[in-house]
Amino acid sequence: NRLKLEAGIKMSQLTMDFDASFHRYDNNEWINDTGRTNHFLYKEHINAAYATVSKEFGEKWEVRLGFRAEQTSASGLQYIHNEWFTKNYISLFPTAYINYKPDSSNQFEVNYGRRIDRPEYRQLNPFVYYSFQNMYSVGNPALMPQYTNNMELKQLTQLSLLD
Repeated sequence: NRLKLEAGIKMSQLTMDFDASFHRYDNNEWINDTGRTNHFLYKEHINAAYATVSKEFGEKWEVRLGFRAEQTSASGLQYIHNEWFTKNYISLFPTAYINYKPDSSNQFEVNYGRRIDRPEYRQLNPFVYYSFQNMYSVGNPALMPQYTNNMELKQLTQLSLLD
């Protein structure tokens, strides 16, 4: 009849300063080529708190429930074209896990979890990247993270080769 509670907090901070300067020599002086120079500063702060509670019910049942909340604050500045953006959002991540073991050879599990996949920093940079003369890509500062909800149902059976 033991009830187990786990909780914690996590804070992370990231600063990325990407500075690629291109200059061309024109009329006996070096001039910054603003069409190819890319100076992008990105800052991200993530504050998270979580709690998980688990309980065993006899020898056959185990249940775990969890919850995590994240607050994300991000900003980016593309110096060359003076483009900037800020983002602030809160994400919630519930989890659930139920395990049933009817006997020593069989086990059934059902679980659910929510995950986050944030865009790469380069994808947020509004700079135009030329691959070829007529082929380019550009980042989108309005990109938001994508979320995945996973649900799984499993049956685990232990077979004995000695029988």
